[in-house]
Amino acid sequence: MNRTAKHMYQRILALLTALVLLPVCALGEGGGTVGGCAYVDADGSLSCTEGEQLITGLPVQLYLNEGGSWQQIAQTETDEYGYFAFDGLAAGEYCVRS
Repeated sequence: MNRTAKHMYQRILALLTALVLLPVCALGEGGGTVGGCAYVDADGSLSCTEGEQLITGLPVQLYLNEGGSWQQIAQTETDEYGYFAFDGLAAGEYCVRS
């Protein structure tokens, strides 16, 4: 992996791991949702701006804090637009990793 690709990969991981602690309040029968978008943050804005490359097919894991121990409870991949979502979640503290 060349330096540019490695730097871009590190930015991607930084964005996904920035979502480390996500408290979810489950409202109603459908539960809560945790989701986001994977992209190459070329301008360093920490926000997906026009022209930045979306990342498709990226594996994303969801972890739940159960009594101080993180347990992986789900896995998905980003779609053709870089988006992912975990739906129907009970209230709790979640972590998203890639």
